[in-house]
Amino acid sequence: MYMKKFAGITWWKGNYGSILQAYALGKTIDKMGIVDFEFLQQFKKNALTISSLFSYINHNGLSSAIQHVKYKYGNRKLRERVRKCNNFIDEYIKISNKVYNTDDAMSIEADYDGFVCGSDQIWNPAFSNCTSIYWLNFSNSKEKVAYAPSIGITTASPETKNDIRNALNSFKAISCRESTGSSFLNSVLGENRCVTVLDPTLLLDRNEWDMLLHDNSIKEKYVFSYVLRGTDQQRLLIKRFAERNNLKLVTIPLLEAEYHSKIDCKYADYNIIDASPIDFIALIKGAEYVFTDSFHCMIFSCIYHRPFFSLYKTGKNQMLRIEDFQEWLCIGNRVVENYEDIENMQKMDMSNAWELFDFRIKEERKKSVSYLYEALKN
Repeated sequence: MYMKKFAGITWWKGNYGSILQAYALGKTIDKMGIVDFEFLQQFKKNALTISSLFSYINHNGLSSAIQHVKYKYGNRKLRERVRKCNNFIDEYIKISNKVYNTDDAMSIEADYDGFVCGSDQIWNPAFSNCTSIYWLNFSNSKEKVAYAPSIGITTASPETKNDIRNALNSFKAISCRESTGSSFLNSVLGENRCVTVLDPTLLLDRNEWDMLLHDNSIKEKYVFSYVLRGTDQQRLLIKRFAERNNLKLVTIPLLEAEYHSKIDCKYADYNIIDASPIDFIALIKGAEYVFTDSFHCMIFSCIYHRPFFSLYKTGKNQMLRIEDFQEWLCIGNRVVENYEDIENMQKMDMSNAWELFDFRIKEERKKSVSYLYEALKN
């Protein structure tokens, strides 16, 4: 019996959240056993090539490119992080052997029976427009399914709305990760075709994630900090909290040139620069408290019932998906701006919130898996 071959198109490298959501989506589809699924290899195997460097210079300027190379490849432990992330991808995520040129994406259509785009912020206009590969605009005759992409906006110009409408008209099934995104897309489409589904990381239960993990290297009680775009003031606030609660402070510094902070590697007791995706989950699971502005760090804090505090994240519409998720799951607004906010939230009993979270996720997981199964089956 012939099994249809589908390609997933999303961000499956670059950061822990992207890697882990791709892993979870691939594993969920494989468990269904109804299609042969792999992710499209649209990235070069080598982290840095001459062509990618020139492309970065063209988009961001020479000065920015120099800083990017300095921070990402000049640090031995950061290079080790990249190696560990690539090893995780090689071991756990099925990627096509063929590397597809995104500038000539028409050649992709002949190799697959259908495509799944998502998840992560692949539909956010700040990162990709409607002509990009992530909107599957290259395919005219094959099945198209969207699983939980994030669009990150609630308004758009008439021109953008028209582009979105044209891009989605040929989709077999449309979904979005946030309810605000679904509402926006349905208003653009003029019909309720888009449904809200879970981020792929929530399609796997706690036990399935535990199967990946190893013993935590940190034996003392600690606060875990994972800050992507935070300020020095926010980091010092976290340090103050750890000291006042007699806890060690553990962090995975970002070390990206654009958002680099001088104190990023100095304010914590443990700086795990070379953490793997598995280390990332394990550090969240073992923490007494978590501070983050990362969407997926928040997700894993919920999966493992870790009291977390969301930091305000700079950037257009960056907070929308975080606040939308917290509101949707009825766990309360966990965004903190000062120490008083932290102290007030610290006093809250989260046991009822976690019980509600587990119940809600279990129910929504059934719906999300059912949506994906119906979209992929013959």
